[in-house]
Amino acid sequence: GNMKFESSIDFPGQTILSGPAASVMGAVAFSAANEDTLVLDIGGTTTDMALLINGVPVLNPAGIELGDYHTLIRALDTVSIGLGGDSAVTLKDQQLQIGPERMGPAMAYGGPVPTPTDALFVRGDMIDGDRQKSIKGFEPIANKLNVSVETLAENVFDQACQNILSAAQKFIRHINSKPVYTVHELMEGYTVQPATMLVLGGPAAYFAEAFEKVSDFNIRVVPNWKVANAVGAALARTTCEVAMFADTERQIATAPEEDYFEKVDRQFSRRDAVHAALDLLKQKAVERGANPEFLETEIIEDMEFNMVRGFNTTGKNIRVKVQVKPGLIHGYDNVIAKMASN
Repeated sequence: GNMKFESSIDFPGQTILSGPAASVMGAVAFSAANEDTLVLDIGGTTTDMALLINGVPVLNPAGIELGDYHTLIRALDTVSIGLGGDSAVTLKDQQLQIGPERMGPAMAYGGPVPTPTDALFVRGDMIDGDRQKSIKGFEPIANKLNVSVETLAENVFDQACQNILSAAQKFIRHINSKPVYTVHELMEGYTVQPATMLVLGGPAAYFAEAFEKVSDFNIRVVPNWKVANAVGAALARTTCEVAMFADTERQIATAPEEDYFEKVDRQFSRRDAVHAALDLLKQKAVERGANPEFLETEIIEDMEFNMVRGFNTTGKNIRVKVQVKPGLIHGYDNVIAKMASN
């Protein structure tokens, strides 16, 4: 989801992995509601991957990891690999290496080292830059491998495609190695088997054509693929959540992250907690920039435990969590229809 800039200052951790999340939202509107879909956003530096189940993104409920650090920040379950259109192409022990470094733009656009984008120029796929600079950049590597520049360009592009597809299969195995959650529910016992791949990002059209030849995926390019990430950011709802805890023995209810505390009586129920949490959620969402007339909320956690002391029930421990249902803003259909027709 999105939020006002002012809110992002108060909750900066919530912006982690916002780029891949925007890519997913840019693809959601074009995914089918009855199948698993792999989403690939091929950029200049990285390729970001995510999965949709029946049009709903797969979630990492335990929190994102940054290196060895566990953040406990809920986010979409995505992976980024250091391979994109501007990844540096080098030779190591007589073997081609693509990325993970990016030294700048493609040589066709004035960059310092050859890239997969330069391979597309040598192949004649792209024409809006200086093809001769791409050829010149590949010549030293081609000479060391004793192949033509054209053959080298084909090999670079083929290897880039194979590396991305291999990483995608590894990502799918990773998702299936643990319980599968979407942003709405636990898919208990579910095995993700994507048959469709949605591709977006600057060089998406060229990679999609190659993927179709060497994989079993049904490949589709997201309309306006070069700006689909920005479209996803613009169309995503303002999304947030509220967690509330109540202890009827101590007669308190609190939502710590919202700085909320109130005294309650012993009859305070789980229904009361949900009602209070939803009120806080609506207030929070509007403050972050949501349209109050089109708030879709949902309960994602609803638990109640008896508290027993001396063989007697002394109260209840209540825990509820509610959220604004992630998705696209109201009225996006016309925008999507226009994009699809262009």
